[in-house]
Amino acid sequence: MTDFEMLVLVNQTKVQFVVPRNCFYEVSSHNVKCIVAPISPNCALCLAPGHYRREIIEDKESRLGYLNDPEDINISNIHALQYEYVFNHSFVAAANKAELEDLKKYLEEHETELEKLRVDVAR
Repeated sequence: MTDFEMLVLVNQTKVQFVVPRNCFYEVSSHNVKCIVAPISPNCALCLAPGHYRREIIEDKESRLGYLNDPEDINISNIHALQYEYVFNHSFVAAANKAELEDLKKYLEEHETELEKLRVDVAR
């Protein structure tokens, strides 16, 4: 964790971050693990390895990154749902019903594999 840096990610899309009950979750991107903690529908803290930070934020001095692709937020929200389902069998909260509807559909389509992951983690 000593090589990790805290970043602030600003969501500039119409899709909003959901917040898991546990408040944070892990996201793997290009085989790099980051910890994400949404603090509002449009902002999240991200703990990322220093070398990966440069992939998210171009300015070497900045700790502020802007997300402009709604798919990035959708993927983040799916990770939040997966993390809560597998580890806590719990819930995510959202400021907008649309995000919850999308995640409900995802859960219905992937419940079997998520349940298997939950059982595997419990072992």
